Amino acid sequence: KQSGRTDSVGIQSALNRTYDTEDLGDMIVESVCPSMTSLYRIPCGVMVTLVNDTASAESHLEAGDIILQADGQETPDVASLKSVFTHRQSGERILLSVYREGESIEIDYVIDQ
Repeated sequence: KQSGRTDSVGIQSALNRTYDTEDLGDMIVESVCPSMTSLYRIPCGVMVTLVNDTASAESHLEAGDIILQADGQETPDVASLKSVFTHRQSGERILLSVYREGESIEIDYVIDQ
């Protein structure tokens, strides 16, 4: 029986075999590929693999979160998320729709200063 929690160790291992990784300054993200969505029963999006302590404390993002949307724009891969961040200045806010442990939540994210 599966709970709402994701197998983050298994997902991290699978992500380590991918090449769609991006360092966005205060977090490192990787695309969740379609085969992983069915295997782990998670939505397609961009997984946060590492968050620096400051960003984590201020934004409430956690490693393992899957970013589904950024300011209403779908983020099915790292390139789509990066395009939202590219057009923003330090200190600007982005509303992130995030999947965490079986639930969708919204996070008011502030671009790293």
